[in-house]
Amino acid sequence: MTNIAHSTEGHLTALVVDDDADILQLMAGLLERRGYSVRVARTGSQAMAMVGFTPLVVFLDIGLPDLNGYDVCKHLRSSPECANAYIVAVTGRDEPNDLLREANAGFDRHVSKPMATAELDAIFEILRVRAELRQRDPRSAA
Repeated sequence: MTNIAHSTEGHLTALVVDDDADILQLMAGLLERRGYSVRVARTGSQAMAMVGFTPLVVFLDIGLPDLNGYDVCKHLRSSPECANAYIVAVTGRDEPNDLLREANAGFDRHVSKPMATAELDAIFEILRVRAELRQRDPRSAA
């Protein structure tokens, strides 16, 4: 698992935030096999301390030991480095209120644990398009 990623525009970079070491390893491995440089964090505080890192995607657990994922997402969205990242809420909860809180916090997508292969494939397709857009125009995030 790579802990240092290049933050050069157009690079495939990812941040995985989860307190479960197995999930961190699994997600980092999946992303690395798809060409991503990956940073990992086991707490919200660690994720928020990654100053200067510009991920294309963030897989963010909602239930972290120190902060909740909603607050971490809001913090990431407020930073210039993560404002345009595709942030995925990773959680075991999917009640309507949870989905509303995720949307209000700035998440782009919700996935339930365990993630289905089809869901990951759809996310990777979105990320492929976003990476192409970044290569053409670094100011583009959509």
